[in-house]
Amino acid sequence: MTDSDAPIPPEIIAAMAKEAKILEPDRQAAFAQGLNKLAAYYRDVLTNMPSEFDKFSPFDATLTERVDWLDTEVLNPLKCQSALNIDPLIGA
Repeated sequence: MTDSDAPIPPEIIAAMAKEAKILEPDRQAAFAQGLNKLAAYYRDVLTNMPSEFDKFSPFDATLTERVDWLDTEVLNPLKCQSALNIDPLIGA
């Protein structure tokens, strides 16, 4: 990921690293990479949330709850069924 396509601008990362007293360049790079990876993940979750469907998406949920909802309802719906010991082919 280059600075131009990073979700968090480099000057913001630098200010956060300075505040956190992360002074070594290799640790700053790891810090920036971790924050940008996390920010990109949450950005992707938000942009893939079906926001056009009032009764289908969790509008009043926290971001973590939205991630969980997207995971179980859209990406891995069988995960919830297997946790409940429901056979997806016969429904019980």
